[in-house]
Amino acid sequence: MTRDIDETPRTSCEVPSSSFPEKFPPKSSAPSVLEMSQSPTLVDIADRAPDGGLRAWLVVLGSFLIHCFCFAPTEYIFGMFEHHYLELYPSASHGSIALIGSIGSSTTYFAGFVSGVAADKFGYRITALLGTAIMAIALILASFASQVWHLYLSQGFLFGFGASLVYYPGIGAPSHWFDAKRGLALGLAVSGTGLGGLALSPATQALMDSVGVGWTL
Repeated sequence: MTRDIDETPRTSCEVPSSSFPEKFPPKSSAPSVLEMSQSPTLVDIADRAPDGGLRAWLVVLGSFLIHCFCFAPTEYIFGMFEHHYLELYPSASHGSIALIGSIGSSTTYFAGFVSGVAADKFGYRITALLGTAIMAIALILASFASQVWHLYLSQGFLFGFGASLVYYPGIGAPSHWFDAKRGLALGLAVSGTGLGGLALSPATQALMDSVGVGWTL
């Protein structure tokens, strides 16, 4: 009897490749997690600080000048003003005169939350310009003071409030312009604290001796 089935033994068995998982899958062309973390993305490139340039260093210069002046009339050189105020207001005590500088300095720190809200809403530039104008107006008003409490309001509270609007943007602004050189930029900016007092002390004394306290302010 003829058999229709081929009984020839098969030398190989064809099994679909999808039946068993591959022991060594082909290498994917997609980047690994490590490669993705080491390679900058478009967002990283867009957000990267310039770390230099004219505008960046001008921001550092502005922060340097802010540190030079914002605490000078209430802390660094206030002792010179105090000496002359005791002569202008002989009935005032040392404590009442010293309170002028204390009000100005404490207001600068206490009004930090106002400075932060203003900087978030209007930007660093407008906030700092507004604070600069308030500081100037405060010293001009102080030059016309005829009683000690006038100085509390002008050289104390008003100047301290304006200094707060300037001081906190002056701290934060350089960080937005520098990344790798951030330490250098912030160090140069904060150095204005000491250099400002060093330069303003003899200049203030010379002005007081020549034109008086009012014009010095």
